[in-house]
Amino acid sequence: MLGIKYMSRQNSGIEVILGQFKEKEKYCPICKATHKGHEEKESDVNMACHLIGDAYKNIFDQAFIVTRDSDLSSPIRFLRDHFPKKKVKIIAPPQRGRSKELWALANIRASIQQAHLERCLLPENITDAAGKVVCTRPPKYHPPA
Repeated sequence: MLGIKYMSRQNSGIEVILGQFKEKEKYCPICKATHKGHEEKESDVNMACHLIGDAYKNIFDQAFIVTRDSDLSSPIRFLRDHFPKKKVKIIAPPQRGRSKELWALANIRASIQQAHLERCLLPENITDAAGKVVCTRPPKYHPPA
């Protein structure tokens, strides 16, 4: 999903700005059946509103934006034009490519790699101070073979 990391002069923290997943009937042209699916809504609009609003409030110096959605090009361009001291780092999600338009607007660029995701995995077992297993990672969270 989308999020912004704020790094202010006073402190640092993270605020995740989420859209919504709305249920929608989807049609499969292969099997000719319909099924319930979900469609992401409002994430880019939420991100744009918060990005510009928070720039006006001067509560960040640098925005880290994880997306490949070129719909955010206009608000980022607006930010760069009206708040030239604020930095924008575009971070491309894993295995999805990147937006050339966003890439060109960014002060700083990065991509999430497979190795980054693997370093974030919980260990298979978590033990207490005595060495007793107190938690086991669910199989569906195991890394791919």
